[in-house]
Amino acid sequence: LKQGGGHAGHNGLRSIHAHLGADYGRVRLGIGHPGHKDAVAGFVLRDFAKADQNWLAALLTGLGNGAVHLAAGDGAKFMNAVALQTAPPRSSKTTKTAAQKPVQTAAAPDKGAPAPSPLQRLLEKFK
Repeated sequence: LKQGGGHAGHNGLRSIHAHLGADYGRVRLGIGHPGHKDAVAGFVLRDFAKADQNWLAALLTGLGNGAVHLAAGDGAKFMNAVALQTAPPRSSKTTKTAAQKPVQTAAAPDKGAPAPSPLQRLLEKFK
């Protein structure tokens, strides 16, 4: 969540600035960067890959669940609603200590699979 700020050349935000001024609340979501500035337009305008369906569905559900809190001005509850969908809490019934937990090793990447998005890599850190 961010209150105010510049439009950074974004035409949609430029229009909002023209009508409302610069002091409005916004939810910022990132989709990553394709790696080269010439590829940005195609990257942001194309559909999400099928491999992104699970995390995208969870994110959209969280955004939908939290929208009522956002509209009420409660940013913390909004963020909690999103977090509960994108990184649901683990069961508190587990009693293993860190030393007893099995060590997870990274699986070898599938050469035919697309590279995970930055959001997917971030989600993996919290699993």
